[in-house]
Amino acid sequence: MGYRMLRVNRTTGTLAPLSRTTLSDAGIGERSGLQELILKNSETFFDECQETLFLVKEEVEPSSQVSSRIDLLAIDVKGHAVIIELKRGSDKMQLLQALTYAAMLADWPEERFRKHIPTAHMSAFEQFRFDHGITKLNEFQRIILIAESFDFEVLRTAEWLTDSYGLNITCYQISLAGEAHEGMEYLAALQLFPPRALASQARRRGALKSEEASKFAEIEELLQTCTNKAVVKFYSAHLGDRRNKRRDSLVFPHIGQMRFRIRPKKDYARVNQLGRFVGDADHWQKTMSAPLLKAHPTYLRFRLTTDSDIQEFLKFTSEALAAVSWTKSSASEEESDSEEE
Repeated sequence: MGYRMLRVNRTTGTLAPLSRTTLSDAGIGERSGLQELILKNSETFFDECQETLFLVKEEVEPSSQVSSRIDLLAIDVKGHAVIIELKRGSDKMQLLQALTYAAMLADWPEERFRKHIPTAHMSAFEQFRFDHGITKLNEFQRIILIAESFDFEVLRTAEWLTDSYGLNITCYQISLAGEAHEGMEYLAALQLFPPRALASQARRRGALKSEEASKFAEIEELLQTCTNKAVVKFYSAHLGDRRNKRRDSLVFPHIGQMRFRIRPKKDYARVNQLGRFVGDADHWQKTMSAPLLKAHPTYLRFRLTTDSDIQEFLKFTSEALAAVSWTKSSASEEESDSEEE
């Protein structure tokens, strides 16, 4: 049912719980109620969720081969497609349904995506795109699940898909409460997955700054000491992409097994290649402007220093990586990080 809200009576100095109910008991349906409320108040609702989205359309057909439709389709500040699926109560099939839609949308070219934006909303869309510097649409897909409750299986699967395959899944639990004598109802949304970091909700001072929270500096903090403009520009363009567990490095590829982890340093970006392939040392020696940092039987380490280095790396990961035959031995994150250059 989510967290409870308390009514504050300043006169008597008392707290009293609001009366909680379900969407079903309140007569609020999925499409005629919840979906319509979010559609008409999308900016307010998603601002409460700390999401910045442009809502494109409701009931979007992802493919002519299926009869079901995406509840709500949006884009985020990176131009990624956002599939939003709504459920009263809980439904174990919600995540599978959303994954299916995401797979279908992955085949859409930008032109097809744009066709779903209503003409009346096109100017607002172009303004949103301009404000956030969006250059590409639907290059990646995100999933947002909204429900009154989530089964353990759904949350655990979302965690596994995120950690192992780099999918971007967010789960919000909604709660409805009211004051019957005043005819007022209140809707709250709590992000269950991924759990919000302590640093994003509390001031980093005093006892609130735990030892665990400050153990590793994240990318944004590391970039503050980076003096290489090409590296800073690279990270600024990719901050919303897949990260490692420490959140101090970008991960390539964005989906599937992690092969490269890139961490900002003072005047370059350090690349850890997890695993080896035939001719990899020669390849990076020829394409990178700086010598290799380390060649280990299970991993390789090199630097991105110039714009040319960065473009060569991005070209490799987008065009050649899929055809690479990797050796069986592959270093873990911890092993490849065990020695600093």
